[in-house]
Amino acid sequence: MPLVYQDTFKVYQFECDPWDRMTPGAILRRVQEIGTQHCEQLGLTEEHYQATHTVFLLSRISLEIYNAPTTLQEVRIETRAYGMHRAVFQRVTSMYNAQTGEKLCEADSRWVLVDTNTRRILRREPEGFNNPFTEAPGQEEHSMEAPKPGEVQSFGTRTASYMLCDRNGHLNNTRYADLVCDCLPLQELAQNQIKKMLLFYKAEIPLGKSFSLYGGKAEGEPSTYYFVAEENGRKNFEAFVTL
Repeated sequence: MPLVYQDTFKVYQFECDPWDRMTPGAILRRVQEIGTQHCEQLGLTEEHYQATHTVFLLSRISLEIYNAPTTLQEVRIETRAYGMHRAVFQRVTSMYNAQTGEKLCEADSRWVLVDTNTRRILRREPEGFNNPFTEAPGQEEHSMEAPKPGEVQSFGTRTASYMLCDRNGHLNNTRYADLVCDCLPLQELAQNQIKKMLLFYKAEIPLGKSFSLYGGKAEGEPSTYYFVAEENGRKNFEAFVTL
């Protein structure tokens, strides 16, 4: 069995869009927070990472929204952590209506453990890491297959500003969702909730750095949008959003 951790929360108004639906970015921030809480409960604290010269970095995530949580709704959130497979760890986090048990949304995230001295991905844990995650992944997973990108247009330049960055000194993982949602047509957002979001993280964007954002429809997928961010010709992230 995977390691499981759960909690309940009430959806705040500031986490929701103009139609009272919890935004994808807000959902991912809840997912990120409960994952951190789970790790800390297991002894994977900031002090532990510093002592072992390691850090977990998010490589990709799939968010599926079946019925978006709404303002003031009571939600039960459960996260399930799996062990390493080919250098990748998996964590699946689900949100449920606390009263009815209906599954509202789910995130399937894939992580790599990195040596902070060499910046290399580790294929086995260093001495003293005491990895608690042992269950083989793959028992529950989302499709990470991405549509083919179509023609893109420029959405201008963005900056990894103070409000978008976290304690690691770079653009927070959840803020990529905010950035791409801001580029979606408002009329379509008003009529349809986001059903799926795929985020592929290529390179960190440090505090103060600027990058160019491009987007358009995915090829052959009229309800799916594609986005890519680049800095000096290097891709920072790619995203696919389906309405």
